[in-house]
Parts: sequence; structure tokens; C-alpha cells
Amino acid sequence: LEEIPKGLINESFLASEDGLKNLVLSQYYQSRLIVEDLRFLGCYPSDLMTYSVNSSDAIEIGTLRVNTMPTLGAFSAPWKHLYTGINNINFGLKVIKEKSFPNVATIEGELSFLRAWYYLLTVETWGTGAHFATEPTTSVLTDGNQASIDTFYTLILSDIDRAIVTL
Repeated sequence: LEEIPKGLINESFLASEDGLKNLVLSQYYQSRLIVEDLRFLGCYPSDLMTYSVNSSDAIEIGTLRVNTMPTLGAFSAPWKHLYTGINNINFGLKVIKEKSFPNVATIEGELSFLRAWYYLLTVETWGTGAHFATEPTTSVLTDGNQASIDTFYTLILSDIDRAIVTL
């Protein structure tokens, strides 16, 4: 049996101009997930906010049950969504750097802006405990790459400058 799946999205597709366009579109959906998750990491367990969803995570956080809070999905989901996005963006930016496509300036600008925003959220949330990477990975990472706050902001400002120029 020889199959040719039509819906398969792999690295060879994403390394094409159409694939890069789809990669950018996927990051806007990723942004929605990130914004939904970040409500748990800000001022949620305070008198400024009340329960935003009817879930056990909201109850645990809203009542400041600090003994169980670190195990909640509300805290692992933002990390997962931010780093999934950052890894995908790093892949797209690497492809743009390695190949010469005629019409990818806007794509590069969008990816640069989104990476700057994701890293801003990351470093503001976890500080020096955040993982720093500019190269995409294809396997599970077991070691983090901690960097100084200055390293994060240097990349963030560089990405913003690239986004301004290309957009």
C-alpha cells in the first residue's frame, strides 16, 4: 500500500513559501491560546479579578491554594504554548535565512514581531528561569538554556527592529 496523504504538514512543506505563510497563520492561533493562558499568571489570585472560568484550576488559583498551584495545568499550559510558538517561529526564521524567497519580507516581519512578543511574555513571566533559544529543535529538550534578562531583551529589540523595517 502506497499512500500520498494530502493533509500532511511536514518540514519540507513548511520550508516552502506557501508553508511559511501557513506557519505565520498558525502563530495567530497560537497567540490566542497564549492570551487565554496568561490570565492565570498575572493578577488573577487577587482582589482585582474573580473566577474567569468554572474549572478546578480557577478555584485553586483564586483561593490561593499554594500547596497545589505548581501542579496545575494553568501554569504549564502557558509555558507549552509560548515555547511551541517560539520553536515554530525559530524554524520559519531559519528557513528564511537559509533560502532566498522573493516575497517573504512580510512573513519575516510577522514572525519577528511574534517572537519578540512571545519572548517578552516569557521573560516577564519567568525571568532568568525562562529558556532561551533561537534555533528550532525537533526533539524533546531535557536541559534548559537560561540566559540573562539582557540577552532576552537584546533579541526582543532586534526582532522589533526587523519587524519595523520589513512591515
